[in-house]
Amino acid sequence: MKGMLGKLRRSGSSDAKETDPGSGAAEKKERKPSLLANLKKGAKEGASYITDQGAKGIKIGISKATETKQADDSAGALRFPSLSYVEQRIVTLSNEEGRLSDFTRENAPPANKMDRCHACQEVFSMTLYRYHCSHCGNSFCNEDSPYSVKIPKFGILQKTRVCGSCLEQLLAEGKEERLAWRAQRVEDFLSGNLVPYFDPRDDTKTDKALRVFWGTVYVAQELPFMGALGTAAYFVNSSKVLAKFGLAGLGGLMIREDLAQATALAGRVMEGLLPDPRRDGPKVAAAAFYHMAHQRGLRGEDPDLEHKAHRGCPEASPAELAELLRLGNLPLRFVYQEDALEMQRLAGLQGWTLVYASLRNTVERPLFAVFVSVETREVALVIRGTKTVMDAVTDARSENVRFPSEQWQQAHGVMDEATRAHKGMASAAEWIFEESYQDIRRLHEEGYQVLVMGHSLGAACAVLASRLLEHLLGGAAGVRTYAFCTPSCADRALAARCDRATVSVVLRDDAVPRLSPAAARGALLEILDRREAYEAWLREDLAAVKARAKGAWAPRRRAVVPHSPGQRGGSPPGPPQPRIVTVEQEAEIETEIKHSLEESKLSDDSLSFGGLAAPTAQMQQNFDEVYIPGRILHIYKHNGACKAAWVPRDLPTLRRLELQDNLLDDHRGANVLAALREVRDVRDARESLPSCTPFSQATVCAVCDNDFTWNSTSDSPAQALRDKTHCRRCGLLVCPACSTGRRALPAFGLHVPQAVCDRCDNDAALTW
Repeated sequence: MKGMLGKLRRSGSSDAKETDPGSGAAEKKERKPSLLANLKKGAKEGASYITDQGAKGIKIGISKATETKQADDSAGALRFPSLSYVEQRIVTLSNEEGRLSDFTRENAPPANKMDRCHACQEVFSMTLYRYHCSHCGNSFCNEDSPYSVKIPKFGILQKTRVCGSCLEQLLAEGKEERLAWRAQRVEDFLSGNLVPYFDPRDDTKTDKALRVFWGTVYVAQELPFMGALGTAAYFVNSSKVLAKFGLAGLGGLMIREDLAQATALAGRVMEGLLPDPRRDGPKVAAAAFYHMAHQRGLRGEDPDLEHKAHRGCPEASPAELAELLRLGNLPLRFVYQEDALEMQRLAGLQGWTLVYASLRNTVERPLFAVFVSVETREVALVIRGTKTVMDAVTDARSENVRFPSEQWQQAHGVMDEATRAHKGMASAAEWIFEESYQDIRRLHEEGYQVLVMGHSLGAACAVLASRLLEHLLGGAAGVRTYAFCTPSCADRALAARCDRATVSVVLRDDAVPRLSPAAARGALLEILDRREAYEAWLREDLAAVKARAKGAWAPRRRAVVPHSPGQRGGSPPGPPQPRIVTVEQEAEIETEIKHSLEESKLSDDSLSFGGLAAPTAQMQQNFDEVYIPGRILHIYKHNGACKAAWVPRDLPTLRRLELQDNLLDDHRGANVLAALREVRDVRDARESLPSCTPFSQATVCAVCDNDFTWNSTSDSPAQALRDKTHCRRCGLLVCPACSTGRRALPAFGLHVPQAVCDRCDNDAALTW
């Protein structure tokens, strides 16, 4: 039986089917000379580094024919065999005995053919296969050697089978090697011998294939709607939206794809609270779409609503804004670059030196980098946010655990009160601490101020890692933390302890800092309270889509033409704009919709939200409350311009999900930087922005005198709320067709183009 299980769970490595130990040994003998040959070739054709540190930064020249100490010393390349070609060659090798460990071994041990498994002592047979651990050479059954890893020190560059005990040894050796390499990079920096990252100019077949693939996808998506290929591209894009977002996409005809993404995200957040997520999830996503329109209407009715919510909260000072803008590029832009070379280039333009970057990203092991500024005497540990599937898995491990963990406290002799934090982020923070602490401490001892920064997932890890650093670097005075778009990841006690040296920046309606089971439950309850109104809006919109499709998508035209000087007011009398759907057509359309849904195996209940269950016991349970850690700077809008205020962590708007169209856009790093600049510029502007007209005070467009929905497929109340747009120059409400112009408004401090009405856009007398 054990042999059959072993066969089913057999590893996919190249030597998994080998039962003869001789063949495995021969394969290793073939691989090793290949690695040595490559390293010798790299040593002879290595890179030379010509550094010119002047006022304009560092220039790097690469020549394959130049001999240098780093490239010529093949033994140096072998010091760190598990690291990349570039990493092996950007450390200065020391001749001091004992300065660096030698992590290489000459030969792999020969395969030891045994009759029994070395671990469980089971006898090998026709049903219990023998496998060899490529690291120790002993014989094992599949159950006791299920792991596959690379072993560069033996010249094995493809994953091969190892036993459990050897896996632990290899992981420990890999960590020791990484830490030694990073420590040497720090010493090189302090001694003025830091070698910059360089481009090995190795264009692999995989790189070429990926370029061809993504180039084809890009061309297909950009083709105009003509010919067979263009039609196919349009069909593919439309089908993606329909398949991915369902009713939330409303046929992909009435809303943008980014709004569909926001709607779908809101639906997924709340699915875990539903008794039947598969059945009720699409309904919640569709209801969330209408809830967003309702929330937009509330803000439009009272343009001062956000400002009132921040009444009594102190504004950020100019010095605080300047500090955030000075440091913001590191976590919001630089650390998200595709490779260390680009990180190094951008950081160098701002006076920062990249000491090293950890580019291997796995679950609970996010990417991070260490930058140093000689001018300001600062060392910055910068952690990247969610970018890969591995990061998303870390985010998903959301149960609360003790932080710091008991294991960490015992290892470092620290006693801390029992506080709790997000499991995935807490584990990632402890790993980052172990990987970087010795280097941070070394630079701190040289007089460098320690900064820890991050965005999104990286922000939470930065906050938690800084708490660990504080324990061993002399308290909060030695560490400052800047976290952008920080998730709610800590209990109240831990969040409050971070106030002394942590700043968390939240941009307006960003969903990530608000995301918690309690917030999702509250949003779902709000939707359920209004499900009857949303059901009516949904039916009206679907009927309008069906009716317009029957008319071959006829263009919409204004029913009224505003008068000009010397003309009588309004347009000449003519036939009124017909209803989108007549009474007779409505019943026919609804019948067709139901029939089509039945054919697609969707129940009639899919047309409504009535099937959504009332709050269940699961929804009403007491969730562990989590909070945004540190002092919180919330950026909000008043009269269309950004403002920033220090707010308490119990601020109501931060404790609930704000289902607005911009809940995803507000999480993007570039938008956070732009908002901080806008806060600064609006304060320094010579004019104040005009007040915005409340939604209830305008029934027609202020420019064309038509209904706001004249150019939309539907004229439902939800569509009317979406189509009302404020002109940023005059503050009046206009329809989307009369606000296509975009203008920067420097007089108001708005240097990014804003939506303006046609009247203001074409008025030559106005100053901008």
